[in-house]
Amino acid sequence: MEEVDDIVEDEMEEEDMEEPEDEEDFEEEEDEIEEKVTTTFTGYGRRPESTIVPSPRSKFLVVVCKKCKNQQTVFSKSATVVHCQKCNEEIVIPTGGESIINARVVRVLG
Repeated sequence: MEEVDDIVEDEMEEEDMEEPEDEEDFEEEEDEIEEKVTTTFTGYGRRPESTIVPSPRSKFLVVVCKKCKNQQTVFSKSATVVHCQKCNEEIVIPTGGESIINARVVRVLG
């Protein structure tokens, strides 16, 4: 038991005998820590902080049916299938995000 205690005491003395670090090393470490602290995390996929009121990413579209040339207004991110009012052709098919538009876009509103 005494041998183990002697070994532990010797190791502790060796750790205490290490040379102190220079003051310059301490200053460099403090600068590095300050740099890390001052950087701000804006988040994943967020817009820049300068945008106070974000503009919508979806629009209303004026489209013309390819089959009958009927003109009507649809939403770019529609949640339901939109049919032509005259020929019943599918104009907009939802996909969970931007919709698939099977017509010619004439104008973008908004």
